[in-house]
Amino acid sequence: MLSKNLLLFQDRPEACLRAIASYKKRPSPLLLRPAVKNYDWGMRGKSAPIPGLLGIRPDENRAYAELWIGAHPLSPAGVSLRGLDPAFKGDESSIALDTLLESDPEFFLGKKHSDSHGGQFPFLMKVLSAARTLSIQAHPNPRQAREGFAREESAGIPRNAADRNYRDPNPKPELLIALTDLYALNRFLRLSQIAELWEGVPELAPTIRIFRKKILRARSSGDRRAVLKDIYHECMTMSSSRANDTLSRLAERLNAGHRRRPYGRDSREYWFLKTEREIRSGPDKDRGLFAFYLLNLVHLRPDEGIFVPPGEPHSCLEGVGVEIMANSDNSLRGGLTAKHVDLPELLRTLNFNAGRPFIVRADRFGNFRTPAKEFAAGMIDLRGKGASKSARMNGVEILFVMKGRVDIESRHGAAAFPKGSSILIPAALRRYRVRARSASARVYRGSVPGPA
Repeated sequence: MLSKNLLLFQDRPEACLRAIASYKKRPSPLLLRPAVKNYDWGMRGKSAPIPGLLGIRPDENRAYAELWIGAHPLSPAGVSLRGLDPAFKGDESSIALDTLLESDPEFFLGKKHSDSHGGQFPFLMKVLSAARTLSIQAHPNPRQAREGFAREESAGIPRNAADRNYRDPNPKPELLIALTDLYALNRFLRLSQIAELWEGVPELAPTIRIFRKKILRARSSGDRRAVLKDIYHECMTMSSSRANDTLSRLAERLNAGHRRRPYGRDSREYWFLKTEREIRSGPDKDRGLFAFYLLNLVHLRPDEGIFVPPGEPHSCLEGVGVEIMANSDNSLRGGLTAKHVDLPELLRTLNFNAGRPFIVRADRFGNFRTPAKEFAAGMIDLRGKGASKSARMNGVEILFVMKGRVDIESRHGAAAFPKGSSILIPAALRRYRVRARSASARVYRGSVPGPA
């Protein structure tokens, strides 16, 4: 029996179980209903891509920030009962994907991944559309996630509480693939870059000079991460009066310069000013603004990706992309947000590695290769009506049709899916083929690495 409540049909669980049993005899790709997230940094109005993908009229009063396509317990996708059994003709009711998986984890996930992930879905796919800057954040590694989750569970903090850090026991490495020009902050600059950059900014130069001796010693001793941590800690803990004075004078000078000669979008000054205007509220400046002079500014072009391992500070500034990540919602924030900031826990999470961000491009097979153990990512690009590509599976997969219309063919037939479709491919299918029904099509693919 299923231990979780069905979203609907609570009074007919036997019918739902019969539908699942019927489906397993002739499995096929399943249409998912992703969860829509209306965070205030999302895109609004007719230009918002998420309503367009879903084929719905946008609510002018809502920001459309993310689609969650997966089985995370906080916002699982829905699965149509009609997709499980034609006996539900014309019935659009659904069950949660995590509930469906619970009925037979090995069938849906594959034996290896069912065993290694405790019957839980291993990854989460998202479509992200950011009009405004997201919070500076970092994600925990596996040990930090397990320990933090257990600690907050023991403390009785509700999982949806605003001050909760760990909403699940999972790490959260992630890959963001740009669909438009996308701007982000990611990973600390090298210590020498920070020193040179801050010396050239009158408002920041006094702060970096406090660390001049430590920086010089780090160049010979190699203990650069400890100095980076000290600099970051100084920025986040300096007195409110000093932080407000530093950031206010910086914003004032940059605004004057911007009026004389506007900054380009590839400059950190542009994004500092844009974000400072977006988050301006109350008497105190947000200390997350220091991040514009501590982290790499990244400009991703369409089809470029950036991999973010645990412990790396980052923020999306603007743009649209597809994300694939471990099945987690754990984020430790460092500002640029009205949400909970737990600085001691963030400092324990950050790895203080410095250098270039991990930029990823698809190989000739369409795969975006990363070190992640929880997910694999790729895209299927089809040019010409009837063009097709077959795929062998290592376990469960999720597909998202970003462009065009496709047929997905498996051993029990074919099913048509339009643009904007989110599709579950259960591990039991083992292989499938995607065929373009339009002049061209693109499908993003989230999967699991290694054999099933």
